[in-house]
Amino acid sequence: MHRKIWTVLFSLAAALCLAFGLVACGDPAGEGGEGGGGGGTKLATPSNLRIEQTALLWDAVENATGYVVKADGQESSVNGTSFSLAQLTEDKTYKLQVKATGGTGYEDSDWSAEISYTPATAPAGGHVIVSAEGFTVDGTTLYIKVSNATETFDFNGKITVSDGATWVLSNDALGESSIVTKTISLSEPGDKTVYIIVTGDDGYTSYTVTVRRRPVYNVTYVLGRGEDIVKKIEEDGFAAELTEDEIPDREGFEFKGYEYDFSQPITGDTTVKLKWDSGLSYIDENGETVPVENDYEILSAAADRTLTGWYILRGEVSGNFTLTVSGEAHIILDDGCFWTVTGNIIVPESAVLNIYAVSSGSETGSLTVGGNIGGKDGVDGKNGEGDPYDPDGEDGPAGTDGTDGQDAGTIIINGGVVT
Repeated sequence: MHRKIWTVLFSLAAALCLAFGLVACGDPAGEGGEGGGGGGTKLATPSNLRIEQTALLWDAVENATGYVVKADGQESSVNGTSFSLAQLTEDKTYKLQVKATGGTGYEDSDWSAEISYTPATAPAGGHVIVSAEGFTVDGTTLYIKVSNATETFDFNGKITVSDGATWVLSNDALGESSIVTKTISLSEPGDKTVYIIVTGDDGYTSYTVTVRRRPVYNVTYVLGRGEDIVKKIEEDGFAAELTEDEIPDREGFEFKGYEYDFSQPITGDTTVKLKWDSGLSYIDENGETVPVENDYEILSAAADRTLTGWYILRGEVSGNFTLTVSGEAHIILDDGCFWTVTGNIIVPESAVLNIYAVSSGSETGSLTVGGNIGGKDGVDGKNGEGDPYDPDGEDGPAGTDGTDGQDAGTIIINGGVVT
């Protein structure tokens, strides 16, 4: 009897253990299993990877429970946002990547972009730079950028060398002109090159060091009406959109943004062009239809005018008047316009006249010049006169010579019917 009871109890206990075991072993990491996820929100990719001294650092990812660092295919899990590079000792360049790992409801991120790391290998005598705070190190070359406001740069506390080695800062690669204070002057923007000589038991290693004081560049905002705004921006900084007060009001135009990518850092003098919509277009010298972006004046009546800048001819106009080009002028023949200038269009030798049409169809504008188009005509000489009271007397004085006409400037007809 007792044996039967114990057999029943044992069977019940085994069944309970089996049931709980199946539950416990079903998904030990929670929904999604190891590494989190299981169809949840994908974590952001770690960014801003950087190497400072002998550590790989990156920015924290929201909701990440940990990170995985991959060095040439070998993966290591870490809890924080740093990874010691001291364990990478082979004489080669490592390719490093990081991804974020998540718990329940979050999928692991994608791998970050690669960053390269080459361990510093000390010579037998131990004369090598181990770390250089803030510098990019490539073999025996060090490089750093500092603000344009920086007028001196202090190396003290930034350079660590091999145990037992010492270092000096010098104006030359052999250390003959050492800088005792280990501080240099950056009187002018741009690169300044000095040298660090690390001395060990059996020799020395010379490093070429470039400290760049960032220059300040001109960023010119072209407003589109002969006016510009110039701003000063430091190298590696970013241009910004103008404020509402800085954007001008242009009659007949609507502001449409910029022809510029503000995500690109400034690396030299830069032009930022504002875009405007006038609702008008013309066929340019390349046969393409482009919008009118320059300020313009509409001409629709006969009158003597001096032309410089942009004009649109409209309507049916005829008359004895003269148009004189000064500098460079652009005339757009509006569709359906029919202009007859019985006077002249004067284009002096140093001037340029460009003529365009709005379209090339049956409505193409027309310009007819009855007089001269080009340089000014010369002035005719006066005729000589005889003695009106003595027809049989001697001839009068000879007539005077006329003056030469002037050479024409440049006339470029891009479209329209021009006669």
